[in-house]
Amino acid sequence: MRHVIIDYITYTISMLRIIPRIIIGGYTFLLYNTYLWFTLHPNLTMAQAGVVATIFGITAPVSKIYHSSSVKVDSQSKVSISFSEYITNISYCLDQLRIIPRFVLIGYSILLYNTYVWFSLQSTISTAQAAVIATIFGITAPVAAVYHNSGNMSNGDQ
Repeated sequence: MRHVIIDYITYTISMLRIIPRIIIGGYTFLLYNTYLWFTLHPNLTMAQAGVVATIFGITAPVSKIYHSSSVKVDSQSKVSISFSEYITNISYCLDQLRIIPRFVLIGYSILLYNTYVWFSLQSTISTAQAAVIATIFGITAPVAAVYHNSGNMSNGDQ
């Protein structure tokens, strides 16, 4: 009985790609908080700018985790066919609706706009602030790739 419950849990986690979705959601939260810290910090040093740039710079590897995640289901799984079809349909819908990629793209668009507004209102910009701003705008392509490369990531044949 215990093994059957574990099969259902692992099947659900795998089909719904819960771990990659948590990773991309947590990373988006980290980006937002880093951005808030950066814009509220008046005298950014180069070392601090380097940390901020690094956090923003790992967008490509984090998005690769999301893109390369695929459904891996054990063929020996004791999950019932009706449960399997139900979870497969949910997974297919989540992937087709692109909820996480849309959330990331909308959030990043807001972040870009706010960065531009903040930058426009500054009387002087330090080298460290300019480096971070360049990094924020420079990762637009990997962020757009999160949306562009998303879609049907499950193996469900619908």
